[in-house]
Amino acid sequence: MNLTRLPDIRRQLLGLWDDGTILSSVVSGDALFPCRLKARVPSSKDFTDSFDEVRKWISEIKTVGGIRLEWRTVNNRLRGNNPSPSELWVDTIDDALAIIGRKTEFRTFLRILDDTRAALPELEEWMRRFPMKALACAGEWNRLLAIVRWMKANPRPGIYIREADIPGVHTKIIENHSAILAELLDAVLPPERIDFTATGKSGFCRRYGFREKPKRYVRFRVLDANIRVLPVASAETDIELTSDVFAQLDIPCRFVFIVENEITFLAFPALPDSIVIYGGGNSAADALRGVAWLGMRTMFYWGDLDIDGFRILRDLRGVFPEVRSILMDEETLNGHRDLWTTENGGGTLPAEMDGLTDEEQAVCRLLQSPGDGASARIRFEQERIGFERVTTRLREIVEGQ
Repeated sequence: MNLTRLPDIRRQLLGLWDDGTILSSVVSGDALFPCRLKARVPSSKDFTDSFDEVRKWISEIKTVGGIRLEWRTVNNRLRGNNPSPSELWVDTIDDALAIIGRKTEFRTFLRILDDTRAALPELEEWMRRFPMKALACAGEWNRLLAIVRWMKANPRPGIYIREADIPGVHTKIIENHSAILAELLDAVLPPERIDFTATGKSGFCRRYGFREKPKRYVRFRVLDANIRVLPVASAETDIELTSDVFAQLDIPCRFVFIVENEITFLAFPALPDSIVIYGGGNSAADALRGVAWLGMRTMFYWGDLDIDGFRILRDLRGVFPEVRSILMDEETLNGHRDLWTTENGGGTLPAEMDGLTDEEQAVCRLLQSPGDGASARIRFEQERIGFERVTTRLREIVEGQ
C-alpha cells in the first residue's frame, strides 16, 4: 500500500521551491496558499486488506506539523464506518517553509526583492521569472544592482571594464558574473543600447559597449638586419603587436614567410629582404586579414604536411590568394617516409580543400589515403625536416626571385 507520507509531502513542496514557484508567487502576489497536495489516501479496499497499516498511517499523518487534513467517512462492510483523511493541505507559506527547511533562504529573497524594488523596480518582472537565479547571487546582489544602475546611467561607456568606477564594487565582479548581468542589463537597458549580435561571455563587452581586449596579435621576426622596425638590431628580435598596429607598419621587405610551428619560427634563418610570421595554427588568416600591405609582398606559407596544414594554407589563400606553399610537396613527403607519423580524424576531399593547387590536392589525397590497408592519415611535422635542407630551400627561393 503506497500512501502519502512526510517524505512525499516534502518532495512536493521542494518541487515548488526548486522550480521557483513559491518565490515567484511572492513577487507577483498571486495566492499559492492554501495549497492542496497531491495525496494517495486509503480506499475502502485498503481498510479491508490492510486495516492496521491504514490506522497506523492515519496516526502518523495527523502528527505532521503544518498539514491540514480534510476528512471523509469510508464505509467498509467488514470494518464499518471509518474516518479517513481525504485531502492534505498546506495553508500558509510559513508552514511550507517549515516543512522543507527554507525559512532562511526565504528571508534572504525577501531582502533582495525589497532592495531591487527600491533600486531598480523594472527588474521586478525578471525576479518573478527567475527568482532562483537571483537567490543564487544573493551574496553579491546589491553589487550587481549597483553595476546595473551604473550601466543604466552610463550606457555603452566605451571604456575597459577595469576602468568602471562604481562605488563599493570591484570590477572583477562584472567578469565573474557576466551571464546574470547580461540578463539584468537586457531587462533594464533600452534596446538601442545593446548589440544583440554579441552573445555569450566573450561577447559581453561588445554587447554593452565596453572596450575589448585586442583579440588578434601578429608575432614576427625581421630576418634582414638592414630592415629596422625597432631602433635595435632587429634580426634577432621577436616582436608581437596587435593586428591593427602591425597593419600600419608597412615593413619594407620583399618576402614574407608564414610558418605554423613556433620553434620553426624562432629558428628561421636570416634572409635578405624578408620577415617571418608565426602563424600559430589556425589563427593566421584572421590575424592578418586587415594587413593590406602584405598583399603587395611575395608571400610563402610553410606548414605541417597534414590535412590541418593544408586547411591553414587554404584559409590564408582566402585572404591572400597569391600565397605560395613551400616544402609541402610530394617530393618532400616521400623523401621522409621514415619520419611520418599517423593520426585519426575527419576531413574530406575535394570540396574541403578548394583553393589548393592540383599538386597540393594530390598531396592531400596521399595524406588521407596512405594505402597498404592503413586507415589513419599521414602526418609529417615541419620541424622534422633537416635544417640544412630548409636553409638551402629558403635561400633558393629568395635568390631566385
